[in-house]
Order: sequence, then structure tokens, then C-alpha cells
Amino acid sequence: MIGLINYALSAEAGGGGKNVGHKTIEENGYYYASDDGYDGYDIVTVQCPKDPINTTTATFTQNDTYTPPSGYDGYSSFTVAVSGVKPQVKLKAGTTYEQAQALACPLEDEIVEIDGIYYIRKL
Repeated sequence: MIGLINYALSAEAGGGGKNVGHKTIEENGYYYASDDGYDGYDIVTVQCPKDPINTTTATFTQNDTYTPPSGYDGYSSFTVAVSGVKPQVKLKAGTTYEQAQALACPLEDEIVEIDGIYYIRKL
């Protein structure tokens, strides 16, 4: 195959004696044959190493925002083991305790006040 390419570009085949060469690519980028003094390439070998990604595993037991420890790019896997989180509904500001009681189910819900705002939580 290479012989055919070289022949097609040669003066004998009417290609005007084109100058072709080999190129080995070792990193991502744009490559122009003219930069290497060629009219084209007949063989291009690509040997770009894949960037390694350093990962770790983790178990999370609290609601929070987590960033991988120093020296790691990310998590390959993680386990979420958060317990004791109760679903809750935040009521509109200005809702009275009596209104919250009317919305809550006495056997399933509790009413909690945080900073003047009432929440209904599942027991």
C-alpha cells in the first residue's frame, strides 16, 4: 500500500515528484506536512498516552458537599449511608402554629419551628 501511495505521488505517475514522509504523533494537536518539509505523509503513527485518572472510594454518612482528598481526581465509587433523615415540608412564612396543626397528621407528623418558620416532619 505504501508503495502505491509513493508511486501515485511520484513524478513517474504525474504526481510531480511529491515529497512524502513518516510522522509519529505523541500528543494531541494539529500537524501539517509542510511544517516537516513534506508535501504529505504516507505513514502516521499515533502514540498518545491516555492521561491517568487517580480515583478513590468513599462512604458518606452525612448530608454535605464532598471533594476528593488531595491527590485524587474523583471517586471511582461511593456509598451513601445517611440515616435518620426525615422528610419535611416547609410551610409558608406567616403560617401560624394552629394552621400547621390543621395540615399535619397527629399520628404521623411533628411540627417543628426553625427561625420562625414551621415545618411538618414525618415521625
